[in-house]
Parts: sequence; structure tokens; C-alpha cells
Amino acid sequence: MTLEEAIYGRRSIRKFNDKEVSDESIRTLIDAAIQAPSACNLQGWKFLVVRKSDRKIFHNEILSHAPAIILVTYKNDAVSTTGTSHKDYVQSAAAAIENMLLMAYSKGIGACWICDIPDSTVLQLHFHIPNNYEVLAAVALGYYDENTNTKAQKLFHETTEEKFDLHRRKYTVEECTYFETYKKNYRDKEQLRECSKHNVVRDYWVKCMLKVADPVLRNCAEGTLHKNMPLFGRNIKITKNYAHLEALSRTILGISPWLENDSITSVEEKRQKQKYRDWARKSIANAVNPMSPDCMNWNKGDQPLVDAAFLCLGILQAKEQLWNNLDKVVQQNFVQAIKQTRVILPWRSNWILFSAMIEVFIYEMVDKESCIKSVIDYAVSQFEQWYVGDGFYKDGDNFHFDYYESIVIHPFLLEIVRYIPWINDSKKYMERALRYSKILLTFIGDDGCYPAIGRSLCYRGGVLHILSKLAAFGAFESNCEIDSKSVRTSLTNVLNRIMSDKIFDANGWLKIGLVQEQSNLAEPYINTGSLYMFMAMFMITAIDSQNNFWQEGKIRDYSGRIWSGENLIADSSQEGWKKM
Repeated sequence: MTLEEAIYGRRSIRKFNDKEVSDESIRTLIDAAIQAPSACNLQGWKFLVVRKSDRKIFHNEILSHAPAIILVTYKNDAVSTTGTSHKDYVQSAAAAIENMLLMAYSKGIGACWICDIPDSTVLQLHFHIPNNYEVLAAVALGYYDENTNTKAQKLFHETTEEKFDLHRRKYTVEECTYFETYKKNYRDKEQLRECSKHNVVRDYWVKCMLKVADPVLRNCAEGTLHKNMPLFGRNIKITKNYAHLEALSRTILGISPWLENDSITSVEEKRQKQKYRDWARKSIANAVNPMSPDCMNWNKGDQPLVDAAFLCLGILQAKEQLWNNLDKVVQQNFVQAIKQTRVILPWRSNWILFSAMIEVFIYEMVDKESCIKSVIDYAVSQFEQWYVGDGFYKDGDNFHFDYYESIVIHPFLLEIVRYIPWINDSKKYMERALRYSKILLTFIGDDGCYPAIGRSLCYRGGVLHILSKLAAFGAFESNCEIDSKSVRTSLTNVLNRIMSDKIFDANGWLKIGLVQEQSNLAEPYINTGSLYMFMAMFMITAIDSQNNFWQEGKIRDYSGRIWSGENLIADSSQEGWKKM
């Protein structure tokens, strides 16, 4: 674990399991504390480890149940060059405690810094501490269940966004920094604008997105994705051949709109974005480099066709950052890689859209003449025949009631008609996508649940791909039937329902399931890499934090508003009623 990961990942743990903290671990934490700076290097600290002594004196629930406590004391009568009036001993003890907390986090030990303790004189008497050593704080230590769904860390479990803003998030640099005088005097107008870009709901989304994306992009950028990504699933002997391409392509698909947008970020978010842009470009380079340990399989089996297409779509959504900023050799390698998928015959289903998307990418980004136009025409004409009305398509010769209109069909058709000039019916496809989105939106309850039906439920929020995509590209702003804030509310409710430690393993990789590990939900094709379709939900992070999309409070879902008694206009079919 790096220092940066420890600083940004550490959090206070207030509930522990019964596992003991070993003497060796305690020694490691205290040794880290001793390495902290102290006034004049006097090192006047002493540490009292409490395991079995009477805890009632603390009158504190956390300290009453922690497997171990370290009382941090410091000699308060030391003569220093600055004098005790500056509370040197308090500052020195605080530095030691912070070292202890960071070391605990790096070792997987939960810790909580507690100042709500009895007066030092009471503790001195109870624990036989010398009078010239003041007890400044207690550190509760123990192990905790990483799968615990800690509701306190979820945004919408607060009664208002303001309460979350006050109690849960970390403030930005701009909010805490002054220059020359304590009066806010931002050095320039740009800094003032950046401060105003903060939005607590959007910050929550970005934080969740990066937690999901981090292990995939970090490892693939370092060439360790094949080495470190665990492989789960019912058919690993086969899926291991393409699981890594699935993880990369789906992660890029979801994060690319955020990576592309330059106009909306604060200083801290710009720092994060630069890191993930770099990781994404390195990941793509490794995926198409035959000498890289993370070079992907592009033509063996059927599945590479699917995820080459998802990766092409992701790059199309971030042309500047993920294509124009790629090395020319990497671009050439990438084109050669995706052309290898032409040997894969698509199934007669949504798969024909994957073949079409690869040709769209070649048409738009490479060479219009080398694109196989008939592949695109076939996919569009076939889905026109498969349209059944009211925003729904058959997925092949049969209709399936699942979420593939959202996962693949509408998003891909919209991109095809966006880039291909001879298919000039974009209005029709947008109207269908909006109609389907309105129906999809009514599926989502205020509790964040939606019908658990059909294939690929393990994609989690990725089954709502079309909602996030249309919101990210502003399609709801001019549509009077769909309030963009209701989309934000519903998607955030879903994210809250899904996002917890239960869906990750100890190293941060997604586990098979919906709200926790639920392996029986997985079809034979589902594996660890498949799960990163979840990332498609996070496209809305590309929306400016000052956009109306993120503003104001929560809005109840359409169905919930009707059931609560609101006199809303009735829903109606897109195609309407035919006269007899």
C-alpha cells in the first residue's frame, strides 16, 4: 500500500469483531507512532495498552467493545525551546496518533481516534499513570467485517444532502485554504470558479466510480491485470481467455465520458482525472502490445468481438483523451487488434451491433474506405425488423424481457446513427430510446430496487446504461416527459442500494452478484471481467457539477408519485392507439 492510498483510504472504524489484535501488531503500531516528529525531539510520549482492564470508566461504547485500546500520554512538564504555552506536547502526541492510524489502516486493522475520555486526572488514578503524563487521547483498535454495509457512509441515508455535506465528506482544498489573510481572498477568479464547482452528490458518484475502476486500470496500466485479477465464474476454463478484455473494455466504456470532459473539475478532481487518463492510455497500449503480459485475446472464441466493440465505443466517447493522445504506434496496434475480430461470426442477436460498432469506429477514426459498410447496414436493417414498439426490440427472432435494450441495443443504435451519414434517421432512434428510458425509469423504486428479471443481473447498475448515457449527453434536458433530476434521484437510489463493501473482495475486485456475493445469479458467460459492465452506470459523472441535473433535493419516482396521490398525466404508448 502506498502512502497516498493510506492517506485517502483511511477511515474511522467504530465497530469491531471479536478477533484479537496481536502483541506484534500493537508493537508495529507503536513503533510507527514513535517515528513521528516531536517538539525538540524530546519524545515525551508513553503508550498504555489496555485489553482486559475495567472499561466502565470510559463511558464510551466504542472503547467498551474494542479488542484493544492504546492510551496516548505525553509528558507535560518538559522544558522545550518553545515552552509548554504552545502545547508542544499536544502537537507531538497528535503526530504520533496519526502515524498510528495510517499504519493500522495499511495492516488491515480498524482504528478510531477518541478524545471523548474522562479527565486525565481520573485516568491517571485508575491506571496508575504518573501525574506529569497527561492522557491526551485513546485509540480503539480491532478488526472489522469488510463486508459490512455501513449505512452511515451512504449519501442518501442522511435526511438531507446538507447533513451529509457537513458530517461525511472531506472538504476540498479550496474550502479550507486562505492566502495571506484569513479573509477569503482567492488569488484569482479561476480559483473562485473551481470552489463553486463542488457538488456533494456528484462527488459521491465520482468516488464510487473510481473505487470500482481503480483495480482494473491500475493493474492493466502496470501490466499486472492477468496476474492480479481473480477469476470467478461457473465456466472459468473458457471465460479466462477473455475475462481481462471484458474488465478493461467495460471500465473504459463507463469512465470515458468523465475522462474526456475538461471543463467541470476542481483542482482535486483534475489531479484524479489526470492519473486515470494516464492509466487508461497505458492500459490500452498494453492491451494491444504483443510483448506486454496484459496483451489481450482479440480473435479466439466469440467474446472478444463483444468487448472490442465496448472498447471502441468507450474510445469514441473520449476521442481527444483516449485516441488523439495515444502514441501512433499504439493506434496502429489497436486498429490491427480490432480488425482481428472480423473473423468472429456474430450470433443473430444484439451481437450484430458489436460487429457494426467496430466498423463504425474504423469509419470514424481510421479510414472511411476500409470500413465494411454492409455490416453496419445489416445490423440497422435487422433491428428495424425486430422493433416491436413502445421502445422495445426483440433480441433476435424472439422477444426477451430483460435489460438488453438498455445495456446494448439503444446505446449502440444511437452511436451508429450519430456517426454514419447514410443512416439519417437519428430522430426516430432517439425518440425510441427516450420512450424506453421513461418506462425503465418507472421500474426503479424509491428504495433503489428494480425488477430482478432476465439475463445479466450481475451487471448491477450497468443494466441502466441507457439512462446514464442519455443523461450524460444532455438528452433529457429538452424532453418534457422525463425530468433529468428524477433520473439523478433514481440512479442515485440504485447506487446506494448496490454500493457497499459486500460487492468487493478484500483487494477491491467486484464479486459476482447484485448486492453482495450471489453466485447463483451468474449465467455461464459471467465472470469477474463481465461484472465491470457496472461502470456504464457512471457516465453521468461527466455532467458539470453546476448543471441543473445535480441541483436541488430528491424527486420521487413517477410510479411512487402516482401511488402517493399526485394527479399526474397518464402515461401513454409512443405509437399511440390505432383507429378501428
